[in-house]
Amino acid sequence: QEFSECQALLGLHFIFGVPLSALLMMVTKQTVWAIENSATNHIFSVIKTYCAYFTVGYLLLAFAAFRYQEFLNEFLNVSGDMTLQAFILSFYIGTLMSLFLAIIQGQKRFGLLSIFLFLSAFSKLIFAIIFLEFQSSSESVFWSFCASNFMLAVIAVWKIWPMLDIKQA
Repeated sequence: QEFSECQALLGLHFIFGVPLSALLMMVTKQTVWAIENSATNHIFSVIKTYCAYFTVGYLLLAFAAFRYQEFLNEFLNVSGDMTLQAFILSFYIGTLMSLFLAIIQGQKRFGLLSIFLFLSAFSKLIFAIIFLEFQSSSESVFWSFCASNFMLAVIAVWKIWPMLDIKQA
């Protein structure tokens, strides 16, 4: 039961992730263009635009998930009410972090990108172990994703954002 819940939600995550990857490639391309044309203020407008799109998409997805929660729980074979919310929240925070990573990649800061990707994987593992220790359910996996992405978002804004040379338009 627990394994099937994780599989169903991770499959759903992959399906939503495919079009998201195309959008993030566009962000990387626009970042490269802005750097080559000395238009770093364009990067800030890209961030604002895509954050707005992702937030509206998240709110629509969250509304649909709350509205049709019983159907989705039955269809995805998910037992807990909070599992779906944890999945949606982890997907949203992960999307915003992916936007940040696309900008780092567009700036060709691959060392910083690799460190950030390592921290992402390692923190997900640590948080999963911690959450599974306190709560033994598949729901804890998605809450560990949320905690990890939130921690990385704080690090990104606090330490890495000033290093990116992004000027507000």
